[in-house]
Amino acid sequence: MKRLFSLIFYTIVLLISATAFADKKHSLGESLDQSIAIEEDSNTDKPEKMFEYDLTPMKKPKMERSFKKQLHPSIFTKNYSFSPHLGVGYSSEELQYYSLGFHYMNFKTEWPLEYSLDINNKGEGNFSIAYKSFFVDKSPWQSHARIGLNLYMDPDQGFATVADIDNIGANLQYGWEKFLSPPISVRIDIDLNIGQNAAIAMLNFGYSWAH
Repeated sequence: MKRLFSLIFYTIVLLISATAFADKKHSLGESLDQSIAIEEDSNTDKPEKMFEYDLTPMKKPKMERSFKKQLHPSIFTKNYSFSPHLGVGYSSEELQYYSLGFHYMNFKTEWPLEYSLDINNKGEGNFSIAYKSFFVDKSPWQSHARIGLNLYMDPDQGFATVADIDNIGANLQYGWEKFLSPPISVRIDIDLNIGQNAAIAMLNFGYSWAH
């Protein structure tokens, strides 16, 4: 009888211990699941960092060189320019001419006027006063144009040349300048003098100095 009572007692103790252990294991599993769920929620709240790499090679930007500052330096800092030149050309009367002359320009006046004097191989002269305009070109050669009046000087007329209105005509010019070592530049001009008696086209080569 005593042995049966001991067996029942130990059986009850084992059942109570097993139940307590099972409850403890269950609560531990729930807390572990909750901590995992909280960690997952915190991870979902944080935005994922995406690392994107653009493997497209970079294109070198086009550098468009500007020659705006290569306009005649006298426009900015100087007072005038002096340009001696040699020329060759033909007239409407099919006569060939060779000439020697110069251009002079004052940049500080309100109107940029250029004065020209040329003497040809026949002893005749041309004196011109013209309005000159520069262009901004994207090349080392800077172009210019001018329009004005021309006075044809006939040595046979002497001083009467100035008073003869028939000797007054139009002067047109288009040319280019390339700056070698500013303010020195090389200059090429195409000159056209149109008078009442004849027209003369000249191609001039020379240098220009700014002072």
